[in-house]
Amino acid sequence: SSDLLHNDLGNDAYLEFVVEESATGCCVALQIKSGKSFKSESGRFRFQSDKDHFEYWSSHTLPVLAIIYDPETDKLVGLTSQGIFDKIPP
Repeated sequence: SSDLLHNDLGNDAYLEFVVEESATGCCVALQIKSGKSFKSESGRFRFQSDKDHFEYWSSHTLPVLAIIYDPETDKLVGLTSQGIFDKIPP
């Protein structure tokens, strides 16, 4: 169904931190995005989504980190939820 393609509410991945080969139990949720639409004309990275997604991520029990892949530079950029979720769209 086409509804399944449009309902992507949730997290793309979870990351658990490991210290000296021991799992810490400390985890973050990840939102992974890619493409030119996540980079402004000035070259700054930005994360845009709708209100439902921002409300879901900001109420999550884990910290949420946005990872943006820039295909032009072949680099990953991480954005913390502090800067992202303070700007929930109307």
